[in-house]
Amino acid sequence: LIDIKYVKIGRALGYVVLFKDKSSGKLILQEFKLKADRDEVTGNFVLISDIKVHDMSGLPGEPSLFVATPNAETKYVFFAIDKELWCYDRETSHFMKYKDFDAKITAMEGESDFRNKHIAVGLENGEFFIMNAVNAKNQPENKRVICELPIEVRLGKIVKISYKIGSKSSWN
Repeated sequence: LIDIKYVKIGRALGYVVLFKDKSSGKLILQEFKLKADRDEVTGNFVLISDIKVHDMSGLPGEPSLFVATPNAETKYVFFAIDKELWCYDRETSHFMKYKDFDAKITAMEGESDFRNKHIAVGLENGEFFIMNAVNAKNQPENKRVICELPIEVRLGKIVKISYKIGSKSSWN
């Protein structure tokens, strides 16, 4: 197992798991839904359903990070491979290089209060970007970056990103 993220699959909560097959070394992305159910005899339990397996051999290398936004409108998974951000369309199985950066990608986050339609990308050199994750395969290059942290406020290597929504000490 390389990593696991939760996503919205239709109206249900689901998960996207990236792992490397031990015998073949092949990267595999698997998505599935969890459904709560109840049985009179055994009580509450969880069912795994709607399992889909995606072959990730179209990626040019092994990703260090990945993000799948928990929004039903964004059917994409984004992968960090060194200085490159790659996009995978879960519906069409299409790969595309989404953005080249000037430094290695060291942190990514796909969960925000903006209906989870953006991904945050942090770089080793302190650069920080908010990227558009909706309709990614059709986004022209000049519309992919929503905003970038100004150079005068870059402090150093970004290691973790968490969205803070609200004011003062309010965390949502």
